[in-house]
Amino acid sequence: MCENVVIQQSSSTAENNSSIEKKKSNDDSEHLELNAKNTNIIENEPIVEPEISNSFIGFKNDVGTKNGKLSSDGFCDWKHAAEKLSQHETSKHHLEAIIAINHRARENDCLDQQLQKQITEISSYWRQVLKRVISTIKLISERGLAFRGDDEIIGSPRNGNYLGILELVAEFDPFLSAHIKDHANKKSGHTNYLSSTICEELIDLMAKEVLGEIITRIKKSKYYSVSVDSTPDEAHIDQLTIVVRYMEKMNPVERFLTFLPNCGHTGIEMANTLITFLDHHEIELIDCRGQSYDNAANMSGKYQGMQALIKNKNEFAEFVPCCGHSLNLVGKTAANSCIAAIRFFDFIQNLYVFFTATPIRYSLLTKKLACIDKNKRVYVLKNLNETRWSCRADATKAVVFSYDYIKEALVEISNDFDQKEIVKIESKKLYESMCQLEVAFYAIFWNDILERFDLTSHLLQDPKIVLQTAVNALNSLLSFVREIRNKYEEYEEKAKEMSGSKDYAQIHNRKKNVRLGSLNSNQTATTKLSPKEKFRIESFISVVDQLIVSLTERIGAYETICQRFGFLNKIEKLETSELESAANYLVSIYPNDLESSLGNELRQFGSFVKIYIETRKDNEQWEMFLYRIIEENNLQCTFPNIEVVLRIYLVLMVSNCSGERSFSKMKLIKNRLRTSMTQRRLSELALLSIESDILRSLDFSQVVEKFAATKSRKVII
Repeated sequence: MCENVVIQQSSSTAENNSSIEKKKSNDDSEHLELNAKNTNIIENEPIVEPEISNSFIGFKNDVGTKNGKLSSDGFCDWKHAAEKLSQHETSKHHLEAIIAINHRARENDCLDQQLQKQITEISSYWRQVLKRVISTIKLISERGLAFRGDDEIIGSPRNGNYLGILELVAEFDPFLSAHIKDHANKKSGHTNYLSSTICEELIDLMAKEVLGEIITRIKKSKYYSVSVDSTPDEAHIDQLTIVVRYMEKMNPVERFLTFLPNCGHTGIEMANTLITFLDHHEIELIDCRGQSYDNAANMSGKYQGMQALIKNKNEFAEFVPCCGHSLNLVGKTAANSCIAAIRFFDFIQNLYVFFTATPIRYSLLTKKLACIDKNKRVYVLKNLNETRWSCRADATKAVVFSYDYIKEALVEISNDFDQKEIVKIESKKLYESMCQLEVAFYAIFWNDILERFDLTSHLLQDPKIVLQTAVNALNSLLSFVREIRNKYEEYEEKAKEMSGSKDYAQIHNRKKNVRLGSLNSNQTATTKLSPKEKFRIESFISVVDQLIVSLTERIGAYETICQRFGFLNKIEKLETSELESAANYLVSIYPNDLESSLGNELRQFGSFVKIYIETRKDNEQWEMFLYRIIEENNLQCTFPNIEVVLRIYLVLMVSNCSGERSFSKMKLIKNRLRTSMTQRRLSELALLSIESDILRSLDFSQVVEKFAATKSRKVII
């Protein structure tokens, strides 16, 4: 519709049925309101009354296009005004005039050109400020550092990392330096966009952007697995972490989503919390294909555990016990299987406590260890931990590799007249223990066991590991333990050489009191074992057998999933009937995801794999290799069901180590100096720090737009 309309009005005030209405203005000029079909009301500027007529005429076309009837003869059909004017709005003459006006506006100066230029300059200035602020926030948040200090004064040494880094950047950035000089340290109400309030707003927007990106990727992958775990923070608030695993391009990835506070410890409470979170972010629970938790009863219980309750909601969400946690439980069970093992680890802990009790003793030990060949790595005594079994591996290794040097340090302390008597006695007792054949035997034995456990545990903690690889690692560890059962003599010879003793500790058998038993009771003769046989049966065989039984039991928990997808590991070797059987079984389990043509695809794909098998990379897991073949060669349409099978299998979470890592990051962010941190800020900073790769990859230009749109700002952005 033309913006300016001149209406020549007759002096009569006859009413008409058109949609044109008149109203008086303050200066007695008349305004016009036009109700068009699109319901928008167009209000025109004051008009001048030339010669009186009963028609209205649009402004004469002066932009080089042919004039229409509206600008020449006028218009008086008031009854059909809205319809006719709408036709004019889309007419060729009107559109040509609009194009010509816009072209003239670009070539020639407009009345508001200087104003628009000034607005653009102001907006550009504040956007440059926000760009530097966002970069500073990215740097601090991904490192998990504190933002604020004791004050917010530029130039103060106690203004925190946020303002301190901006000051540092200003030394080399003239723009930021000028901004700080002109706008910093002003009174309240002065805009500078360097305050903690603005910082918190930007952190919130950036965290939402990162979380939104992760959720978008999850939905693109469709299938995913979930893991949750909980631990108290420094403020004694129980924090529930949520981690998901999904496919990103050709690799599975595990992403942290959030911390949720005080959701409870029962299975139903944690399950409801997880479901509520997924629903809030529109992540479909029906697309969940796996769940992995530790072996606690509230998590893994078959009836009231979280995994059972989730599976009641989605029967396809298979529970996979955390492999890392299962391996820790195997080691813990074996270490508590006999008195000798318990006493040995108590001895390891006592050694650490004795030498670290005072700096003098620890200095003496390090001087002794410095005598070790420089080409060899030096291992120092480590403190034991109930949950981290890697520290037990480090502790036993330190004892084995530094056995003689520790004994020398103990002898020197026990012969030092400057030491207290209780210290010399304790040192002598520790030395005597190290001279025992049993202690040396256990040191060598447990070092071999825990070294393999530790390295296997590191493998299981890889976020990209697939289930079959994890099960193969556990099976290989089981085979290693079975072989150790027959190496008692070998360990004994090494222990004799290390301890300098060739005899086992003598056994003192107590005689039974005949008076405590009835006279008619049959007293069977007890078998008397030699010290060697007694140690072998009660302290060696019992530990090894416990390891074998526990490992076998834990591996059995993954048998169902391995049978379901095990054919993928030998797809190029199986017969046609075996492939058909495996395909039918899998289709019956996932009828909504797979089609009956899976068997035909497998037969063809088996031959296809043989062609590309030479392109397999070193240390590339077999299932990852199969998926890479499909993705790189764009075979999703050729083998759609196989691609879905691989995607479902690869998103199965093997361990919840990513959740444990999120707790480590939480303890850095919410430390003892930052216990007043709000829950939302903790989750946002943890997200920005843990998922720093996404934080760096995103373009936060949209954050500035959202920042400007959240509320009315004092300056133009």
